[in-house]
Amino acid sequence: MLTADDLKAIEDIVRHIVKEELAAAKRNDDLMDDEAYLLATTTPQERNKMVRQQRAAGLAAAKLKGTSGEGSMSTATIPETGFMRVPDILKFIPVSRATWWLWVKEGRAPKGVHFGPKITAWRAEDICDLIKELEK
Repeated sequence: MLTADDLKAIEDIVRHIVKEELAAAKRNDDLMDDEAYLLATTTPQERNKMVRQQRAAGLAAAKLKGTSGEGSMSTATIPETGFMRVPDILKFIPVSRATWWLWVKEGRAPKGVHFGPKITAWRAEDICDLIKELEK
């Protein structure tokens, strides 16, 4: 009977073989898009880490372009009034959905306005204030 360590070793070997095969196919100009290659050669944890790094890099690059006098581009593109849903907020605050909801629960992020049983939105002004606070 195989132990958990044996299964892990087999998984690592298979991942290594697949990675080598895909790299060879890519070098041979076979048709393979980058997303398929990435999915086949990385673990979910590695992909999540890359997504977090890309979000943080995007936010940092946006700050460098900054259009507001405070050196923060984030609040410059958020509407002055209105409401924002979670996907909109996560474009400006590089955290996962789970982290966002944890922050709301803990009081680190503002409470949302409930428009229905499954519809929550946040005032744009509150999000601007939160971004300014996070940048300190």
